[in-house]
Amino acid sequence: MNWKKWLKMSIQTIRSLIYERLSKSASVNLSGTGWFR
Repeated sequence: MNWKKWLKMSIQTIRSLIYERLSKSASVNLSGTGWFR
């Protein structure tokens, strides 16, 4: 088992989940700034 590959995939999955959650909350908070369209 290639643990580096697994680690990279895990990090990407976690980051995507965090980014999705942040972008949802930030789009509400920063809707007027033009950061998130």
